[in-house]
Amino acid sequence: MNDFIAYCGLDCEKCEAYAATKNNDDALRAKVAKLWSELNNVEITPEMINCEGCRRDGAKTVYCSELCEIRRCAVGKELFSCGCCPDMEKCEKVAMVIGSSEEARRNLTDMVPAAGYSASDPFMDMAIAEAREGIYRDHGGPFGTVVVKDGRVVGRGHNMVLVNDDSTAHGEISAIRDAEDNLDTHDLTGAVLYTTGEPCPMCLAACMWANISKVYYGCTIEDNASIGFRDKVFDRMFGGRKAFGDYLVELDREACLKLFEEYMSLGRKTY
Repeated sequence: MNDFIAYCGLDCEKCEAYAATKNNDDALRAKVAKLWSELNNVEITPEMINCEGCRRDGAKTVYCSELCEIRRCAVGKELFSCGCCPDMEKCEKVAMVIGSSEEARRNLTDMVPAAGYSASDPFMDMAIAEAREGIYRDHGGPFGTVVVKDGRVVGRGHNMVLVNDDSTAHGEISAIRDAEDNLDTHDLTGAVLYTTGEPCPMCLAACMWANISKVYYGCTIEDNASIGFRDKVFDRMFGGRKAFGDYLVELDREACLKLFEEYMSLGRKTY
């Protein structure tokens, strides 16, 4: 996401306060100060109009740094942008912006920053992208999945436990449901599943019920446990993985570990 995009989705490069700062335009500063004073019913002087971007390092106008309720909320929640907030569509303050600016809405939809890492396998890379969309929207854990059949992606999904209040909404389940809906069948014979974390017992059983032919996973059950998830506890209760042989294949673990590190840096809730 362009770092000139504000928390609310507006483009700071198109803001007159930014233009006045960039061009050191005192006449434009005076114009902006007058307008913003009237809109906010507070005194804003031309000297206060210095801004290098809402989400960027550097100078901020007094409106951005102190008065903007949207920015204060997003910063307080440690969000990358309002697009990462699960309550975005219900937020009256953000609705005032995205309701009148389709561009702002599109900007927030594309709120995931570029990844500084990638998987060697293209399908695992897609699974990572799914997971990153979920963690930046605070939908759930760092678990993304794609289902592939005959060399093409037929289903995709990510963990949505928190946003849906659904303990079964794991990435694998979401992707299997998507694939079955897209193919209009309950039988995914011949399909292969790629997922960023080794499936929990529930998801592993779902893969088998769906007749998934093979599962490629990034991080291991132990890795899942290291970031606070309880897969390992349940796995012991169900007898471990030995019976599955080569049905489960580790792939691109290093890239998926970086995904886990990124997830942990966001300070998200585990469950």
